[in-house]
Amino acid sequence: MFVYEHDDYEGRSAQLSGDDRNFIDNYWTRTGASINDNISSFKNQGDQRAVLYSDANYTGAAYSALAHSNDSDLTHNSHNPSNFDNVASSVRFVI
Repeated sequence: MFVYEHDDYEGRSAQLSGDDRNFIDNYWTRTGASINDNISSFKNQGDQRAVLYSDANYTGAAYSALAHSNDSDLTHNSHNPSNFDNVASSVRFVI
């Protein structure tokens, strides 16, 4: 799963490849800036659903990103929390 700093897959990016209970020590590629509470779009090209959580340790509001899906703007969603822009703090991958 690739996550992006801005809408429309713009800005800095990072790859999430497994469960991560706290994004505080995850950084945008080639930077020292944390992705925690800074994700605005994603591309989930993997075969697993990824569940993003608003808080560390897989708690808080949850956004379900289906396998082989993407979302260019986490602000407006009908099937998940209506605004998940700059909210994600952990991720769990589910079969």
